[in-house]
Amino acid sequence: MVASDKMAVASDKAAAACKTPSSMAPGSSSWLSTVTVVSTLRMLATMSLVPVNPRIIAGVTDDVAAHSASISFFGAVAQLLVLPSCGALSDAAGRRPVLCGCVAAQLGAVAALAAARYGFIGAAPLLACQVLQQAAAIVAAATTQASIGDAVAPAGIAAATGRVAGASMGAGMLLGPAIGAALDAKLGFPGVAAFAVGALLSAFLGYALLLPETLEVRKAAGPKFKNPAASLKVLASPGLASLAVVAFLSATTRGEQAVYHPFMMEQWGLGASGIAAAMFVVGVDVLLAQSLLVKPLVAKLGAGAALKVGLGAAALQRGVWYFGPGAPLPMALGLFLGAPGIGADACVQQLSAAVVAERRAAGDADAPESGALAAALASLNTLAVICSSKAFAGLYRTGKAAGDPARPFALGGALAGLALLAALRLPTREKAD
Repeated sequence: MVASDKMAVASDKAAAACKTPSSMAPGSSSWLSTVTVVSTLRMLATMSLVPVNPRIIAGVTDDVAAHSASISFFGAVAQLLVLPSCGALSDAAGRRPVLCGCVAAQLGAVAALAAARYGFIGAAPLLACQVLQQAAAIVAAATTQASIGDAVAPAGIAAATGRVAGASMGAGMLLGPAIGAALDAKLGFPGVAAFAVGALLSAFLGYALLLPETLEVRKAAGPKFKNPAASLKVLASPGLASLAVVAFLSATTRGEQAVYHPFMMEQWGLGASGIAAAMFVVGVDVLLAQSLLVKPLVAKLGAGAALKVGLGAAALQRGVWYFGPGAPLPMALGLFLGAPGIGADACVQQLSAAVVAERRAAGDADAPESGALAAALASLNTLAVICSSKAFAGLYRTGKAAGDPARPFALGGALAGLALLAALRLPTREKAD
């Protein structure tokens, strides 16, 4: 049997195993569209609860800020603990069961919010469920990346990830809070909860019934728990260490998120509606960056060069914000400059997948699976944010007292510059097809 015949037989077997139309084969345009819609539904459900969360939290605790900070901190810790195990589980049992489990956890968080709203549970159980929800959201994102890694050739991962993440994050940030606020005004909390539950149930059914499994080869199920520290050793393996350094330095800049709301309220004088408008602008920026900038940059320059462009723009963005933090023009210019940097994660994922593909082609039995690689990168990002968020918050406090509240942006620019210097040592990949 010639090679072409063998390939045809293998293709027929794969199609029969999936039992789905060819238009929904993993990696096809229809498959990507379905992944995008299902991920967007999950994101809309989460973001629709944003307007009602503070009011419900205030009903079970006197310190809303401390409760919210605890969600962020313990949620990040939970992500570090569960991501490696979930990555290993998805490599053993498939992506679809893990994604369905994440949606189930998010449904549980909505139920806990309703129970707190009507006085059935207190602050501690609510906090536990919200921490689980935050961890589940990151696990779902990492598992989606692994699924894309299974279905798409390394040269196209950044574009595919950008399409899915850009649409789901952008639409979620743009529409989710607005939908939640409108439903709350008309129907109260029951209306918001009904929308969130409906969107999550639709996402669950989408993952369970519409999307074919992307794993072609099933591994024997091993231990489900993986040591988070040991799992990061995946990134210290040949070809991945330098990418891990770039990813870590780039992710530390996200610690700025700890100062965004205080900065907007205290320095820009924005109230609740102003912050909502700012979130709308950020959502537009994310959507445009992923859909219009990531794919063209990677297609024209290759993932390596696109990563360098994005990191350089991110360093310039923070410089502009540091020297003109209150003026409209520098704010708008900073958002524009920051857009290419939003795609840095997708570029790192594509470069990492290319390294792993090369190692497998060379017969390296230790090359990591897609789920383990995506979980390790997500864990590294989470660790970077944990390490940097306190530093950025401290810089904001000391800078505010010294009359220089934009000081955190200077640190962000320095970190982005270091990431750029590290990325310059990486070889530039060939242009994407």
